[in-house]
Amino acid sequence: MAVKSYKLNNGTFMPEVGLGTWRGNDDGALVQTVKTAVEMGYRHIDCAPYYANQRDIGKALKEVQVPREELFIVSKIYEHNHRPELVEGALDHILDELQLDYLDMLLMHWPFAVKPEVGFVDDYGAEAIENVPIMGT
Repeated sequence: MAVKSYKLNNGTFMPEVGLGTWRGNDDGALVQTVKTAVEMGYRHIDCAPYYANQRDIGKALKEVQVPREELFIVSKIYEHNHRPELVEGALDHILDELQLDYLDMLLMHWPFAVKPEVGFVDDYGAEAIENVPIMGT
């Protein structure tokens, strides 16, 4: 499977097509799904702590016969971790779950910040939103 890649400003190449993993472990088959996708040619894997499956993705990546340098792994930080002092800990947690030394891209999962003490809910009210400038994250 030949996939077009785009050169980013830092010289890294990002594959145009990636494997999304949201709700990817409802039946426990994600390890095999990721392994099969990589064997078929996927190199871009999209992850997030919110998906609650990064440990399985990390396990699959350890089992494939493709060097880490050939993969493009993306994950995201929760809106609860947008404060600058929380970002490094959030990244460390992601790397631990994925059993990786680095990510190729780290995104903010949502374009707004939520106070860390607010739990996860389906709909955040105005009182939960925190003014954290995007460039500060």
